[in-house]
Amino acid sequence: MRSRRRVAVAAVVLALSAVALVMAGTAISSSGKYSKFKYPTLIKVGTVVTLNNPVSQQPAVAAALIAAARAYNREGGFNGHPLGVVICNDKLDPNEAVACARKLADEKVIALVGGQSLVDTNIQPILQAAGIPMIGNNPIGAALYSAPNEYFPQVPAIIQYQAMIGYAVHNKSTPIGVPFSDSTSGRGFLGLLDGVAKGINNGTGFDPTVPVSTTASDFAPIAAALNRGNPQSMLSLVGIRQGVPLIKALEAQGTSLQHYMFTGAYALSDVQQVGGKGGDKFFSALSYPPYSSTAMKQFVKDLVAEEKRGNSDANLNTIDPRAVDAWISLRAIAKVTRGQKDITAASVTKGLDNAKLLDLGPMVPKWTPSTPGPTGFARVSNQSVWFTGFKNGKQVLFVNHPVTLANALAGKF
Repeated sequence: MRSRRRVAVAAVVLALSAVALVMAGTAISSSGKYSKFKYPTLIKVGTVVTLNNPVSQQPAVAAALIAAARAYNREGGFNGHPLGVVICNDKLDPNEAVACARKLADEKVIALVGGQSLVDTNIQPILQAAGIPMIGNNPIGAALYSAPNEYFPQVPAIIQYQAMIGYAVHNKSTPIGVPFSDSTSGRGFLGLLDGVAKGINNGTGFDPTVPVSTTASDFAPIAAALNRGNPQSMLSLVGIRQGVPLIKALEAQGTSLQHYMFTGAYALSDVQQVGGKGGDKFFSALSYPPYSSTAMKQFVKDLVAEEKRGNSDANLNTIDPRAVDAWISLRAIAKVTRGQKDITAASVTKGLDNAKLLDLGPMVPKWTPSTPGPTGFARVSNQSVWFTGFKNGKQVLFVNHPVTLANALAGKF
């Protein structure tokens, strides 16, 4: 059975040490089966994702989290504890999102790690009230960027978008055309980023801007509208499920565009689907370097091992960078709880609040979670991106080191 089908239930607990999948609420005995661990009490982390939905699909996030947890358990546990994973599918439904948050609280997870919910404003207050930290998730609601229980070892999309604008402006890849989600939040996001562009481009913002319905299926007229004015870069404010057919339509019509700029919601398979010159125009500011980089060696190793177990969602060709967020968040928890006999949500929170210059590996700069972010984004403590693109269908670095947002906006690469 495909792993996507296995996790597409309201909530599951994966007792990874026993390699058993059980419905949430089923008792898990700690006698005997966890005897190889220093501390035999099962601890759990959780994530909230959307599965089997045309707007948002994140089976790779679940696969990466499971892969990381299995890797810890193979080595004697998470700081000596057997580690379980709670995966909850919000089904893109606000009520289901609330149910997921309550499920994580009921399961007494020590943290939410990674994942993305388009209705996350329904989740965060419940977890905050339960004292559960949220680590490495990808916020949609603006309030989450300043929520006291949020911690971002990765670079959230809002920073990635701004860094790409800086790269395009300072490398003369303008005008910047923007397809955006035709909604109140979509227009608000467009306005925010247009202000960033104007601030570093002598008052010149995006041109053209084209609204895209979430139900759009004919992308030829949208492509034609984007091509007016001969933009040099496209900053995509629509999901990859719409972005791929839009690029195909642009390439079919012929276009002046040199870069298709996306945040990390796409995988190599999406680039390959476009193919040819169009695929090599993908450009991103990401939290991590390419999977081919030696910095990503351990992540790749864990995912390969998970795919060999039969989890097809762990295939590196279909893993988008958001999946790394869950993986690296577990690393952060392991660092701040090292040596603890009793690991709880409260001890994880205290550890993160007190941590200084955490070394999570060469894929991200040393991280101090309490570092304040910019106005309106107080919890965005990591602001260094890797500029990546594609050549001959393979991901490459455009700049061979991470670049801070401030430097990107100033043209310092």
